[in-house]
Amino acid sequence: MKYSAHLLILTAFLSLSGFSCKTDTLDVGIQSEIQKEAKPWAYWWWMGSSVTPADITANLEEYNRAGLGGLHIIPIYGEQGDESNFIDFLSPKWMEMLKHTLAEAERLGLGIDMTSGTGWPFGGPGIGEEHAAKAFDVIELQSTEPFLPEDLFNRIEGLKLLSLAGYDREDNYMDIPFTLDGEGNVHWTIPAPEYKVYALFQRMTGQKVKEEKDMWWTISAKVPLNPIFRTSERPSGKQNSAAEK
Repeated sequence: MKYSAHLLILTAFLSLSGFSCKTDTLDVGIQSEIQKEAKPWAYWWWMGSSVTPADITANLEEYNRAGLGGLHIIPIYGEQGDESNFIDFLSPKWMEMLKHTLAEAERLGLGIDMTSGTGWPFGGPGIGEEHAAKAFDVIELQSTEPFLPEDLFNRIEGLKLLSLAGYDREDNYMDIPFTLDGEGNVHWTIPAPEYKVYALFQRMTGQKVKEEKDMWWTISAKVPLNPIFRTSERPSGKQNSAAEK
């Protein structure tokens, strides 16, 4: 009831002040000043690159009417049953579809971006371990006893302890030095009993390209993605755990 009363008061105020809720003219004026780079963009999945000039034009005109600034094309594997309409990636016909898309987008004032290949996520045989997908885990340590990083993870490929950090009760930060013995155990000393200590680990995700399609190379290598940051809670009764989710 209180909400309804407030709504009635607001409605009466707007009516008395002559405020109009019709914003068609205002929207057109505002939109004409907004550059496409500042408008929302969307992924545009080309399933099997099963596209035609007429459909591309119809889609782009609809996206333009909706107020989008541009589209990001992602060629990807197609749908079962539509194989006869697939267009090979980077084939002459595929390039004609792309040229038509660019011409129509320019006519409508839309921007076009594109993933550099097919499949998701993007990768290739030239991607080595240095640039492959990695994850970072932040774990709160509950004991000052030496520990093996391998004991804290289910997936240990490329596992590396990067740093230890401590925070006192006033959230003052302190780098905590550590050493590794011959067996790989981490040794460190807590600055004071009230400190909370966190360990930052890096490891490989093992992520591969998913269902690549029509690539000009055979994809099997790990993919170069932005790092994934994850904080793991310590389960009761254990030193720590960072199981994959």
